Amino acid sequence: MEPHAAAPSVVVAKLLDNFVPQEPREAKFAHALRSLVALQNFDSRMKLRGPRLDISAIARHAECSRNLVSHDGCELPSARDLILDALRLLSEYSLQVQCDYLKEEIKRLKVRLDRQDSILANRVVAFRKAKTNVEPTPKNRYTSEQVRKAVQIVPMGEL
Repeated sequence: MEPHAAAPSVVVAKLLDNFVPQEPREAKFAHALRSLVALQNFDSRMKLRGPRLDISAIARHAECSRNLVSHDGCELPSARDLILDALRLLSEYSLQVQCDYLKEEIKRLKVRLDRQDSILANRVVAFRKAKTNVEPTPKNRYTSEQVRKAVQIVPMGEL
């Protein structure tokens, strides 16, 4: 974002400072992210150098399960958002971080697409069900025998 940034920690400083953890595990993830970003530095071409920076590495550093922040709908969504926002900011300086961020973004979009497909499929099923509901037959119009005959499949030769 800022080509004149002195360190990667400066790039994500505002993001980390504005984060308010709701529970201790979120605070652990924020602290782990801050620690790992502090280990990063810029080379002469403003490319990010340092240890691997992705969700798995941050979870290992936080000594927490990766599953707490690894998917859409996880237990700690605000910690996940913090990590993904930091990866998005740092992705401008590192192809590896950019790849990791884009992989997570693809997973998130696939989940949204699957959810939307499921919603639409349920609507189609409900629509078809409503269209094929049998209407009640008035008692004075048809006998039960006539109704049974009407719904039976009759061979072409009998027509």
